[in-house]
Amino acid sequence: MMVGLFFAMSLLLPGYSTTVAAGPLMIFTIRRFHDFGQSGWWAAAPLAVGLAAGVAMAASPLLAPIIQAVLLVGSVSFTAFVGLMPGDAGPNRFGESRPLFRRKRPDLSETFS
Repeated sequence: MMVGLFFAMSLLLPGYSTTVAAGPLMIFTIRRFHDFGQSGWWAAAPLAVGLAAGVAMAASPLLAPIIQAVLLVGSVSFTAFVGLMPGDAGPNRFGESRPLFRRKRPDLSETFS
């Protein structure tokens, strides 16, 4: 239901839905970079690339479709990298490594021995 509501709002108010989603996505990305042992400032790299691409598209409208295609491939690649790469095993300079979902797994050693 929430996904449908969010999708409907994105059609009606595209700027609003982007603004609402930007904060949690930035927090998630910063946390993932900390899992890699990197600074959270790397999460600002896509913002800088998007700003530069916007300026380039405004300066040369004929290149806009090519720039948009490159941005699409780059954003999908960045999202896949951040979402799928495993973090550092163990602690790093940002603290102890912790799972996204804290679920205690049952000890089945006695059951199957």
